[in-house]
Amino acid sequence: MAVTAVLLLGIRESRPSQLLEYRVRQIRRATGDDSLQAQNPDHTPDIRTFIRNVFIRPLYLLFTEPIVILVSILSAIAFGLIYLFTEALPVVYSLYSFTPQQSSLPFLAIAVGLLIGIFIRLHDVRLLRFVHQGAAAFLDQDQSLGPGRDDHQQPPPTISPEDKLLGFRIAAPTLALSLWLFAWTTPPLVPQCPWAISVLALIPIGFAVNEFDAVLAGYMADSYTVYAASAFASLSILRSLASATFPLFARNMYEGSGSFGPNAATSVLAGAATLACLCPVVFVRYGRRIRQASRFAQYSLKVHDENVVGSVADDETGIEGTELQDTVLLH
Repeated sequence: MAVTAVLLLGIRESRPSQLLEYRVRQIRRATGDDSLQAQNPDHTPDIRTFIRNVFIRPLYLLFTEPIVILVSILSAIAFGLIYLFTEALPVVYSLYSFTPQQSSLPFLAIAVGLLIGIFIRLHDVRLLRFVHQGAAAFLDQDQSLGPGRDDHQQPPPTISPEDKLLGFRIAAPTLALSLWLFAWTTPPLVPQCPWAISVLALIPIGFAVNEFDAVLAGYMADSYTVYAASAFASLSILRSLASATFPLFARNMYEGSGSFGPNAATSVLAGAATLACLCPVVFVRYGRRIRQASRFAQYSLKVHDENVVGSVADDETGIEGTELQDTVLLH
């Protein structure tokens, strides 16, 4: 945590309204025109506005916005699953005659699974780089053609929030299959199976729950842009509730499931994960339509576009971010 806190001190500002304010301030210094003002929605609110934004808006989103509802539920379950395993894994591996200390070691397999997500992040970076380079090439071509440019030339490549759901599309079936594998490679119903098989099943589980949390959070941020903080507050409500409650029933769930024990308990989780495999299909096929039908999402995108300042600068192209602001937008 301390290392992360230090690294955060060097992170670049990315909020569009703040970047716009900074850019306008630069223009005022350069031109001497103090009348220039940014259309910036950021300001210190009064107490009534503060209560509305901090308490009412997140609850409103949680109960009215389909994307927020689905993302919050899925992320809460995935996050709560990690806390559930803090109580469940000692029960499972005690059946192999593991000591309490030894029964905690399988958590290392979940940690290994988290590292697999690096490959998905590399794909995301490559995708964004391709879009930015394509936009820069389009601007070069557009400027070279001048007023007589061909109106039928290919538009620049763009990226939508649904294009960045690869990790979730892989993680949903991975989580379901891994939980089924874990459920039926452990005692008491499968006592002959080596304990290492069930530990190996925890690796993709670690990958999947991390992708649920990271990718879906990014999807919600892209969908609600400058009001993503309110959407995240909605997500945090359910995630905190799941993290607090899952460990409370985990031990009873795994020890008190009749003769089936951990097999039946994990099968319940695997069944829920199997149903969640429908969600990537819903987001990919209907996500854009859902966002377009949401008045709040459309309003968020409108405010974002009014305050956007491009911050992309590619060393290979030399194109400044302000030239890309109307070309590479998330919509």
